[in-house]
Order: sequence, then C-alpha cells, then structure tokens
Amino acid sequence: MKRIVFKWRLTVRKILAVLIGTAAGLAFGSCPTPDYGVPSRSISGMVKGENEEVVPGIKVSIINNDRCKGRAGYTGEYGQFFIDVCKNTHTVLFEDVDGPLNGEYKNQTVTGVQNGRFLEITLEPK
Repeated sequence: MKRIVFKWRLTVRKILAVLIGTAAGLAFGSCPTPDYGVPSRSISGMVKGENEEVVPGIKVSIINNDRCKGRAGYTGEYGQFFIDVCKNTHTVLFEDVDGPLNGEYKNQTVTGVQNGRFLEITLEPK
C-alpha cells in the first residue's frame, strides 16, 4: 500500500511541476505584440498621375505640425511613400520636385490626414 501512495504522490508532484513551470513561462515570458494591434504613427500611400500610372520622385512632406514640420519623404519606384509622424491630424503636401523627369504635376495639399491612414493621391498634370 505504501508503494502505491508513493508513486501517486510522485506522479502528482511531476504534474504540478509541469503546470507551475508552464504558468511561470507564460507569466514571465515575452509575448510578441502583433503589428495590427498597435496604433500606427505613420502615414503611407501611393501617388498616381494621369491614366492611373504611378509617379516616383514626388516629395511628400508634413507642413502644419510644429513637431513634425519638415518631415518628408519621396515616392519610390512604384509611387509608394511612408512618413513617420508625431500627432494625430496632419496637412500633407505633395510636390513635383524632379521636373520633367517623371512628368510634371501640380502641387497638391491634403488636410485632415489621420495617423495610420493609407492615401491614394492622383496628381493633376501642369
């Protein structure tokens, strides 16, 4: 009878050790935070011209926010852009600074742009 009780206690101890180890791992381990659950502090998008073709080389800049003022980027090869920003609402300026290289377009200002927003901008030709 003592032998059965001893094995039973040993089995219970092993199960408890596994459960406590798992609980400690969950409590003190690092859990990855998914990107989709974190509020974005950026504005991204795509710039197109006439006939829906993408326009590289367009300067995209923040113009209304003192802390973010002067933050700028350029559209890439496929017309995409990405700018880190500071606050929630911004005014964004799109400027054709490369001259006739990728076509000539009028400047465009977009107001009330929120963080995390994806913009699709169509520029008018000059």
